Amino acid sequence: MFLAFLLRAAQAGSLQLPPGEEVDAWRAAAAQHGVELVAEAGDLVLVHEADRWELRFGRDPATRFPLPPPASPEHRDAVLALAARLLADSPPATSELNLDASLLADSAADSFVMAPPSAASPESGDLPPEAEQGPDEREPASVTAASRPPTPSPRPEGWVVGLQGGAGAFLDGEPRITLALAGGARLGRFFSMGLAVETGLPLTVSWNALTIRRDSARAEVGAVGFVLGAGIGRAEILANGELRGQLLFPVFSFEYEHPLRAGPLWLVPRLGAHVSAADVTLDSATGSRKLAPYSFGVGLRVERVLGEVR
Repeated sequence: MFLAFLLRAAQAGSLQLPPGEEVDAWRAAAAQHGVELVAEAGDLVLVHEADRWELRFGRDPATRFPLPPPASPEHRDAVLALAARLLADSPPATSELNLDASLLADSAADSFVMAPPSAASPESGDLPPEAEQGPDEREPASVTAASRPPTPSPRPEGWVVGLQGGAGAFLDGEPRITLALAGGARLGRFFSMGLAVETGLPLTVSWNALTIRRDSARAEVGAVGFVLGAGIGRAEILANGELRGQLLFPVFSFEYEHPLRAGPLWLVPRLGAHVSAADVTLDSATGSRKLAPYSFGVGLRVERVLGEVR
């Protein structure tokens, strides 16, 4: 059931409304066009600044689509129809970005056409020529809108919290199953940092029926998908439910990850290796055995973006 929810969410795009905008006025049209309304971190952001309205891509705010004020249900329906086209898998044809004058122009006699997306930086304060002109100053002739430039693979950006499950094996063949709680920040598309607290499922080794539990807490730093981790690990050795030994030692990890959008969540598959910097040898009357410090495995982290890093 949870997987079905993620699959449905992955097919939907989201629109973030301006602060103070009445969500109920947009809800019916959003449902009709398959657009999810969110309070933050939308794929598209509807911006209202002074007398200007425009659509921006959440991961590429420099690309803007100026709009007249959506002052009626028909206006809002047309804006959501455009948003649905922009959120489609393939960039819309330039001719599809032209909006009907009867929907978005104040006067039915004026022909309104979408202006090309602007590449002005929102921090610079420089407005594109289309945004500086009033509705009556736009040329009535058809203006071809430039297609959205191809964007790189998306990455979650901002403060994130996540839950990760993993499975693998040590070099001596013993399995490794883990569950981790993670949090931190993803800064831009290429850099991440955070903390992961991981616990391992207690596993019984084949030698003398001992049970070993491994836990760790690691700080992680990532760049371009590669993630390095370092921290403290702990191992508990039990026999028949009785604690026989406990050890603290450094742990290191090296993994590769690739975040995938799934509606309001991010799915982050991981592949990598873990190293326990400890020399653990189990002794008994029948002999001894050294535990393998190296393990390899895969994991899947589910992350949620909580807000922007300021």
